[in-house]
Amino acid sequence: MKRKKFLRYLLFIGAALLVLVIIYGLWMTKEYRKFHSNDPLVWKKEIREFKKIDEKTTYPANSVLFVGSSSIRFWNSLAEDMAPIPVIQRGFGGSKIGDILYWTPDIILSHNVNKIVVFVGTNDLADQNNDGYPADIAMKVEELEQHVHQYLPNTVIYYISITPTPDRWNVWHKADETNKLIKAYAEKTPNLEFLDFTEEFLLPDGTPNSDLFRIDGLHLNEEGYAIWTKRLKPLLSEE
Repeated sequence: MKRKKFLRYLLFIGAALLVLVIIYGLWMTKEYRKFHSNDPLVWKKEIREFKKIDEKTTYPANSVLFVGSSSIRFWNSLAEDMAPIPVIQRGFGGSKIGDILYWTPDIILSHNVNKIVVFVGTNDLADQNNDGYPADIAMKVEELEQHVHQYLPNTVIYYISITPTPDRWNVWHKADETNKLIKAYAEKTPNLEFLDFTEEFLLPDGTPNSDLFRIDGLHLNEEGYAIWTKRLKPLLSEE
C-alpha cells in the first residue's frame, strides 16, 4: 500500500515538473521570438504594464528617467544606487533602438523629466541575421534625440555606450564603430551626452573583463553596475 502511495506521489511530482517545463518552454519560445523580432509591437504587454504603473504613481519633479533594454530592466539596485535621486525605471527585455524610438511617446514623453539615461543598441548587434548596421543604429539614436528634444528641448539625454561583453565580443568591432558614430553626433548636439564606458569594461589585454558580468557574459553584475553608478550619480546630482 505504501509502495503504491509512493509511486502515485512520484507520478504527481513528475507530472507537475513536466507541466512547469512545458510552461517555461513556451515562455522561452515567446521571449526568443520577441528578441529576434524587429516589430516593436511585440512589446505591447510591457508598455501596458508601464502605463498601469504611471496611472497610479506620482513622480517627484526631479526624477531621472532610465530607459533601455534588459541592462536597465535588470538593474535591481537602481533606486538604491541613485538615492536620494528619484528614478523611473523603464527597461524592457531585448529591446532594440527601433523599439525605444517607436514607444517614445509612451515611455519617455509621458514623463516631464529634466534628465534621461538611455542604454540601448547592444541587441541591435547580437550576431544575428537581423542585426543592424552601425550607421543605421546611430541614425536611429539621432532620431530618438531629435524626437525627445522636439518636445523636451531642455532635457539632457545621457547615452551609455554599447558595452564590450564576453558573449558578443565577436561583433565588438561593429559596436565600437556604432559608439564612435554616436559620440561624434553627441559632440555637436546640445543636451546629448555620450558616456563612454569602454575602457572600464576591458582588461589590460583589451578583452572584456568577465568579472563585471553575470554568468551569461552579457548582463552586468553588481560590480558592473557599480561602474555605471560611479560615473552617473555625480552627473545626475548636478543642478
